[in-house]
Amino acid sequence: MMREVPVAGTTLRVEEEGAGPAIILLHAGVADRRMWDPQVAFLRGSHRVIRWDLRGFGETPNVPGPFSYAADVLAVMDALEVKEAVLIGCSMGGAAAVRVALTSPERIQGLVLVGSGLHGFDHPELEPPIVQDLIAAEEAKDYERLMALEFKLWIVGLERQEADLDRQFLALTRDMFAKAFQPANGAEPQDALTSDVERLSDLTLPVLLIVGGEDLQVIKATAEFIASRVRGARLETIEGAAHLPNLEHPKEFNAILGDWLEV
Repeated sequence: MMREVPVAGTTLRVEEEGAGPAIILLHAGVADRRMWDPQVAFLRGSHRVIRWDLRGFGETPNVPGPFSYAADVLAVMDALEVKEAVLIGCSMGGAAAVRVALTSPERIQGLVLVGSGLHGFDHPELEPPIVQDLIAAEEAKDYERLMALEFKLWIVGLERQEADLDRQFLALTRDMFAKAFQPANGAEPQDALTSDVERLSDLTLPVLLIVGGEDLQVIKATAEFIASRVRGARLETIEGAAHLPNLEHPKEFNAILGDWLEV
């Protein structure tokens, strides 16, 4: 079922399926809500599964003015009368999930962080050389090369070639990727203006971290850092996957997730 949810200057098209304890899926910054298709199919028999395209991604355009991805999550929960939920977030969606759990811990039952970001965790020394190529392409306004490099960085992986990957996976990720870089249109995301690094130890809820073995070193380091700061956190690696392990190896991902959720 699709709902139109007015949220702080825009309207989010929120999709929900199933019934039971609520799970909210927050996609990566190189994708949209479709990246969670395998998990929706897996979870809707036991949970109320909620997802949407974040502002500036998929079918949700950016709108002018300041906003918070984390505040949007809480607004959707309020609009759908969701008192508590497990948050599953990938990359920037993971960073938003952490922020929600820190600001409203009574609303969040657990976190699943997939290749997660973390506001304030900045380690430029871990960046691969391709980042300099990205900067050069952006400065030269060579957007075709820029997009190709970004796709290599996040979707294909630095040590692999597209020929190594499943064609359906590539087709879907390429389509999501093309819709993930919308014009800012005056939108001003506020979440990254403050850090969550020093507050991680405040988290007392269950946390599962999952990373792809082919993901970037900075992403792996972020997961290890979070795991070291949150008591009882569990860290799993899915080999042969880059930044979207849930979509690249859904059976393995769902097995780990199902064990953690006890479904």
